Amino acid sequence: PLARAESELRAHVARFNRGTARGSIVIEAGDAVNDNFTVSVGSDRVVLRGSNPRGALNAAYWLLEAVGFLWVEPGERGLCYQQRSLPEGEYVHAGVAISRRTLILGGDAYHNDWPDWLAWASRNRYNDLFFHDTPPSIRRDARPFPATREDYLADNAGWMFERWAADGAAIAEAAAANGMTLQFGGHHLPAFIRRDAFEDHPEWFPVRKGRRDPRYNLCPTCPGALDELRRGAEEFFSRYSGADVYHAWADDIWGGGWCSCESCDGLSPSDQALIATNAVAEVLARVRPGARIAHLAYHDTLKPPEKTLPADNVTLLFAPRERCYAHGIADERCTKNHDEYWEPFNGLLDLFGHDPARIQVFEYYSDAILFKGLAPTHLAVLPLDAAAYASAGVSNLQNLMVANRPWIGTPWHAWWTARCLWSPQLSMAAELARFCDAA
Repeated sequence: PLARAESELRAHVARFNRGTARGSIVIEAGDAVNDNFTVSVGSDRVVLRGSNPRGALNAAYWLLEAVGFLWVEPGERGLCYQQRSLPEGEYVHAGVAISRRTLILGGDAYHNDWPDWLAWASRNRYNDLFFHDTPPSIRRDARPFPATREDYLADNAGWMFERWAADGAAIAEAAAANGMTLQFGGHHLPAFIRRDAFEDHPEWFPVRKGRRDPRYNLCPTCPGALDELRRGAEEFFSRYSGADVYHAWADDIWGGGWCSCESCDGLSPSDQALIATNAVAEVLARVRPGARIAHLAYHDTLKPPEKTLPADNVTLLFAPRERCYAHGIADERCTKNHDEYWEPFNGLLDLFGHDPARIQVFEYYSDAILFKGLAPTHLAVLPLDAAAYASAGVSNLQNLMVANRPWIGTPWHAWWTARCLWSPQLSMAAELARFCDAA
């Protein structure tokens, strides 16, 4: 990250420096967990001090913004410059609201342009990138996950080609250079069970409406099903290495995807999902020590499990997709948000011991599917959400950006998210005017 800070400063200044400026920029970094920073500006010397190397990179980007640079969208055309002066003095940036700020790239429309999106995210103070894919739920045979695009095209099982499979090493290298962590995955859990095994092992599959059903998820109280789940998980983690947090969620349906057999009777969908996630977590601890896997609280697993505790390497992922975006998530005047989402969320915080390192929120501010292609500003809601989540101890707030094509126009919503996660107290009017002037 220190080398990245130096190269970014040199590259940006070289574009507009007329050769008359004299002085030096010094870059320093400590080894703290947070990525706060201080910028000291003198007449011919600027010192950037990061709490850690990522903090020093944040300081470099803050300095560039302070003198007039802005990155309103990825790529070369997204760089804007309007000269600004920076008075001498010391500028302290501490007490960031959300320590881990994640941009989620959902789908090929963003995966294919990941170098530009990663650079854009880093410049706008995101420090985590999530490659979120959407595989089909049913795996028809036991063939391995495709390793290349050619394998994907030849794979009649219909697996979506993973950019990570081709570029994973380069993605990890670029993230490390920017002091960013990485997440990977999606609704993969059902794919860990070979669906063509139904004839020989019907007991692996859930009872739905009184009958075993090969569609959807698994029977999480069946030892054989859990063994098969672990086998599929090991294949997955071995194939897709390099992430700090993995996601292997259940089927993306409203209900009916879990088991009602005699041994599962009394286990809620949340309990069943967490039992399965804990089994996968066992494999992850062995195959990728230090990595974590998320328990998705979403749809019918939104309520806290009542009979199951999460394994040590399991984190919460709270995903309130059908919430109201006209009000803040904790607004008591909005019964939709407060009663249906905020109260269950607080129960989940209890389940995970209010440990900030294990509390993640998956939000949909830039979801073109949810908002039908319209790019809402979320002008007032985002600061309210950021403040509420920060007060609840959330350490990681994620913004899903998903579509079958990139947004038309500048991604204000993703830019504003990063600003609010850093400091919910920013002036909405001033930031919007500045962004629009630059764009």
